[in-house]
Amino acid sequence: VEASRLRRAMDGLSTSLRKTVRSQAADKKRTQCVLLVDDACAVYDARPMVCRTQGLPLAYEEGTIPAERLSARAADGRDLTWCPLNYTEEAPAASEILDATVIDKGVATLNRAFASVAAVDPLGRVPLSELASE
Repeated sequence: VEASRLRRAMDGLSTSLRKTVRSQAADKKRTQCVLLVDDACAVYDARPMVCRTQGLPLAYEEGTIPAERLSARAADGRDLTWCPLNYTEEAPAASEILDATVIDKGVATLNRAFASVAAVDPLGRVPLSELASE
């Protein structure tokens, strides 16, 4: 479902911006997201959930986050992660932590419904570089 939304957003880009994104997607040495142009997302309004939650303090079921990315463990045992650039002095307050499991389940539910209507594999994934090259 997110790839479909991104495709529509890409179709709406100006010719020059679309050309820039395609060029970046072809650059195998690029380390930044292929959709970042001049430090701004070319498809900001259609960006996927992973981008929308980037940097926020997130809670996941225990064992979800790789140990090297784990920022803390909640009292209830959930894994917590956040961008250390956003929280330099202290950990986020409990009220600031987004339950990413709920978000992920919601996106998965929408994706399954979309996939059944669109007749696509609900487990299929499309790399942004591939999508940007279309």
